[in-house]
Amino acid sequence: MAYENVLGDFESLRVWMLSFECSGVVKVGGLGEVPINQARELVKKGFDVSLVMPSHGAVKNSDLVENLGLRRIEGSFVEKFPAWILKKGRREEMVEIGAFEGVMDGVKVVLLSGLDYFAGGYLEDPLVYGPDVLLGKLALYAKGLRWFASKSFQGGVNPDVIHAHDHHTFPAALCARQELEASGENVALVSHFHLLTFPRVDWDFLASGCGVEDKVMSFQLDTIVKVSPKELLRRADSNLESFGGLISDVFVTVSRGYLESDILPIVGRSYDLKSDYVWNGCDWEVSKLREDVFRRHGEKIREFLGIKAIKAERCDLRKYLLTKALGEMPENEPILKGEEVIKVVYGLKGEPYTGKGRVTAFKEDGPLVLMTGRMSAQKGIETVFDSIPKVLDIIPNAKFLFLLLPTEYELDLVTKFGEKCKEFKENSRLVCGVAPSLYFLAHLSADCMAAPSRWEPFGIFALEGMLCGATIAAAEIGGLKETVIDIRKDPENGTGMKVPVDDSNALAEAFITLLTLLQINENMEKTGQKPPQSTISTMTLSFEKMLDLIPETKIRELVNKEPAYGKKVRENCFNRVESNFRWHQVIDRLINVYKKAKETETKREII
Repeated sequence: MAYENVLGDFESLRVWMLSFECSGVVKVGGLGEVPINQARELVKKGFDVSLVMPSHGAVKNSDLVENLGLRRIEGSFVEKFPAWILKKGRREEMVEIGAFEGVMDGVKVVLLSGLDYFAGGYLEDPLVYGPDVLLGKLALYAKGLRWFASKSFQGGVNPDVIHAHDHHTFPAALCARQELEASGENVALVSHFHLLTFPRVDWDFLASGCGVEDKVMSFQLDTIVKVSPKELLRRADSNLESFGGLISDVFVTVSRGYLESDILPIVGRSYDLKSDYVWNGCDWEVSKLREDVFRRHGEKIREFLGIKAIKAERCDLRKYLLTKALGEMPENEPILKGEEVIKVVYGLKGEPYTGKGRVTAFKEDGPLVLMTGRMSAQKGIETVFDSIPKVLDIIPNAKFLFLLLPTEYELDLVTKFGEKCKEFKENSRLVCGVAPSLYFLAHLSADCMAAPSRWEPFGIFALEGMLCGATIAAAEIGGLKETVIDIRKDPENGTGMKVPVDDSNALAEAFITLLTLLQINENMEKTGQKPPQSTISTMTLSFEKMLDLIPETKIRELVNKEPAYGKKVRENCFNRVESNFRWHQVIDRLINVYKKAKETETKREII
């Protein structure tokens, strides 16, 4: 009956969405926004969705327990666990895993929790991807999900589709499928790739650690075949991500570009018929962001600028952010997790650092480039720093603000980029960790967002920037190729500029171009002059001199004809997201993926 409904009115189709992170429970990066937003939209369309994830300590957080209405599900999984598989000696440990259920925005949230000391040391560790606990967390999550699948079947609430986000959930998804098939129930399996990390595991880990059974099953490869998971791991060359693609009925990623350039090569190009892509979306609302900013800063903005806070324009917010708010973060910010992370961030000393990860404000306002996200070599942060001298040669008062989340895996970057900011202390600031007082304020203030990733499956941060009216200087890679429209190729709809990966000179020229055309428009709005005179640092330049700062002839000619072109680009940015990347717009592709997966499932047989 459920399958008939997915092809029709969608009523009663039950989906288990598996993820290691979820905004509202615990979030590390952009992935955290995806499962909950997909689930919300599916619920609106009549799907019954349960988001199942490790607790990561959430069940011990009284605020989360209250907000989600968490309650303990009856029963638990108790079994001897081979601690030796995690290199914890040669012993076995008796473990107990339970489940807590709550609701968030109509979505059932199930948290698998370690109820004993050993299992709790993994499933309750607050570091979602902590290097010392990740494999144990992955294995115990898989064991717990197999138990939960058995319990769900007994209660008559087994899923129609299992949707597994990233490799951490792939063994668990297969365990759940095996458990349901053992009871005579088939289920469709969708593997969803967000960011490849090329993890390798051996069969002992999957079998003894995760509980995957070595029995022949029916899988969709290039055709439907009967094969064991052990054999599929061999075909995947022990790559857990490739394995996840092979065990799925359909595997998807977040953009067409990433599918073709990265995912198909590791799973196998012969499996392109069971592949697809589903764009991510953006759930931000500018009005709510402004409400948050004015709730936190309204009185200070009014005093600082001598205007009513509600009337503050982008340039007013930018001046307040750069010359005041940046240096007055609340005592509990930036928020950091992990002893090693805190130690390294707190170790940043000397101007502009004032201790505990805090920084001084800038001495003056200026055109602002913002960069957000994880502090990772993947993100191309060094390319931004390499571009700064060239930008400052043309725009001496340009400012670069980095709001980045350090990870346990690349802590050396904190020190490296911290020193870079000291080198450009008049023009750059690095804030490591979560800074709620600055985050939305920075987006509403930014002129340009830096997106120079070396590889980028999608890049939700680019959508967030565009929605707030920030132009985008992006590497022409992965999902950024599909979300950002280059003003040189499409001036009418352009939202920014795209440059080659790792090309700091091209990135600098993109920053100079975007900041200049926005500065021309900003000064025109301030002075009412058409064309205006504009101020860069201590220099007052004529409109013609400002045009000369723009490197490309085509853009100079465009701005010469339309001095307010910067305003148009900002509007294009907002409209690009509003018209194409809202979650309710992208969810239909996911529903079609579920249809495809269910069609495959009906052709497979339970062995």
